[in-house]
Amino acid sequence: YVKKTFLCKKVKYINGFIDLEKLKNDACLNNNNLRRFSNINLENSICLSSAIINHKGILEFLEIYNEYKTKLKNDYLRLIIIGDGPILKECLKYCEKKGLKYELNSKIFNNNSDLYFTGHLENPISIIQKCRLFVMPSFHEGLSNQLLEAIYSGIPIIASNCSGNTFIFSEIVKENPNYINSHFLKLLPTIKNQKIKSLWAKELIFYTKNFKGIKYKNPIKLIQNFSSKVNFPKWEILINKILESEKIN
Repeated sequence: YVKKTFLCKKVKYINGFIDLEKLKNDACLNNNNLRRFSNINLENSICLSSAIINHKGILEFLEIYNEYKTKLKNDYLRLIIIGDGPILKECLKYCEKKGLKYELNSKIFNNNSDLYFTGHLENPISIIQKCRLFVMPSFHEGLSNQLLEAIYSGIPIIASNCSGNTFIFSEIVKENPNYINSHFLKLLPTIKNQKIKSLWAKELIFYTKNFKGIKYKNPIKLIQNFSSKVNFPKWEILINKILESEKIN
């Protein structure tokens, strides 16, 4: 709305930012998060990292996952859900209703479940980067740190085409079209009906069969423009200008 009015001349747009140095350090840590999955081959897993709340589309994705699992029978990937929130119980009830085997907050997960609910983790990147696929089925997002973390990990991503995700997509395609053309970041419609759910399930099957052991090389270049190093100076300049104008007035 602001862009369509005279106010657009008074508004400065600057990306939010992510701390790449911290992300790099976190990715190198061999911490307790990984030890919990010592019995499981994470390369045969799908990862979803998110607060478990309504607008993140997690319940809807569980329906997709159930359809995907039914179609692939014995060749499906396990699903790891990192996070916590008010609709967790609803997610567990859905799993019980559909016969999906799950584990919740185990110290060491076993290898005969379909889903693993880890609860909130301080350092999810150590798990994300070892999985086959990352999914983000949100109905709306801002500038998502979880999506940037997944891009940094180099694994393929299926995400909804909500505004925050499309912004990241459009910024990356300007400088790195090969990443987008290689299907490492695929945007699908938000999950509004059964037809779209079946489309997501179809894409999950495609990525399961075609992206085993494949990672994007040098993914850090993809998110450099979202780094604190690039964007913090812009904020600093903007704030200084505002403070100077206040002094003059």
